[in-house]
Amino acid sequence: MEKFSNDFLKKIEDYQKIIIHRHKNPDGDALGSQYGLFIFLKINFPNKKIMLAHEDDLNWLPIFFKKEDNPEQDDFKNALIIICDTANKERIANSNYQLGREIIKIDHHPQIDNYGAKLKYVNYNRSSCSEIIFDLINYLKTNNNLKINSKIANYLFLGILTDTGRFSYPSVNSDTFRVLQAIYQIEGFKADKIYKLLNTITEKDLKYQAYVINHYKQEDDFAYFVGKKNLAKKFKLDFEKITHFVSVLMLNNNTNIALYAIYNYKDKLFSVSLRSRKIAVNKIAQKYGGGGHKLAAGVKIKDKKKLLSLIKEIKDLNRNLLE
Repeated sequence: MEKFSNDFLKKIEDYQKIIIHRHKNPDGDALGSQYGLFIFLKINFPNKKIMLAHEDDLNWLPIFFKKEDNPEQDDFKNALIIICDTANKERIANSNYQLGREIIKIDHHPQIDNYGAKLKYVNYNRSSCSEIIFDLINYLKTNNNLKINSKIANYLFLGILTDTGRFSYPSVNSDTFRVLQAIYQIEGFKADKIYKLLNTITEKDLKYQAYVINHYKQEDDFAYFVGKKNLAKKFKLDFEKITHFVSVLMLNNNTNIALYAIYNYKDKLFSVSLRSRKIAVNKIAQKYGGGGHKLAAGVKIKDKKKLLSLIKEIKDLNRNLLE
């Protein structure tokens, strides 16, 4: 981390334009790491043009992650590109990253490709990309007299919190709690604000959650839910919002692996989330063109036949393990 941090700072100093990316259909860690690094660079390098790159996919917690203007195509010329929490080039939100001059990759997923990054820090033993970003900026703060404020801490804490399943996933280790101890010491940081933000849902969300609970299927310890094509419209929810309900299927203590699939009318494909307590689901996701972590992965599938094939493969795998 020390060498990477010093090299990272030199790159920041060398460029006037810096654009920060994350993966498509972002979760808390993708957004937390992206926004946390964005604010850190904004407050410490006010004379540089720091921008957030995205697609039209930011509908989760909009009160917290306020949408910034997307960079224009010309902004990418001679820009430094930083890509957070993204394992492969197919998942990078905003393909204009290719127009930048140089790429830095910061990630905690098993490495698939480097999408042309000349400088990278990838450590899949870390709980989240937000955890890595904190170590990076805390090193720069300590050794280069830079600043970290409570807003940055809030973003990174939320990223760590959500990507560790509230500190319940096997990826949590002593590094996670070392980082948390440092975050809690930042002036103005209040963890209860983040918990309140995540622990309350709207009435529409609650009704949709009840629908999922009443309509999922269970076979042995495999739970799966394939939503009808008009669900988002029926419950008056944004499509991106209803993609984050896979955890509902893991509430049953008899469920060891879960699949949650929702049809996206805009892209004309199924958005599939996989969760597991033991079985490595990222390898299954990779087979179908997706990816992710050992116990949490995702994939986009174009047709129902292929989705049913994926469900059958998981059933067979699960059944063989139970025998």
